Amino acid sequence: MISLANAKIKNNKLPVRLFLGDVRNIHFLSNKFDVVFVFTVLHHVVGWQGALKEINRVLKPGGIVSLCELFIDPDYPLRKTEKKWAKKAGLEFHEGFGNFFVYQLNFIKKRT
Repeated sequence: MISLANAKIKNNKLPVRLFLGDVRNIHFLSNKFDVVFVFTVLHHVVGWQGALKEINRVLKPGGIVSLCELFIDPDYPLRKTEKKWAKKAGLEFHEGFGNFFVYQLNFIKKRT
């Protein structure tokens, strides 16, 4: 998947870089990213709370983490579940889109 994505990035000259790693131990400095996009994976991570805290750490103040889910996933978490998880990690709900079958929830790292 990484190879396919890198080929598309290169062919379309997109300003994107991919990194493979452990979301519970992200090897980037704090306050580094404007946006973190998490698509149908958080509920599969053992230690999801640590993952959200680590995402919060690498986000810049005012940065957004976007959690997206599809109902076809057998482990589909409800919106209220992901909202509760994000709140425990210190993220603030900003906005949500979609319906029961597919949704996107955006959370903001609080400015200090």
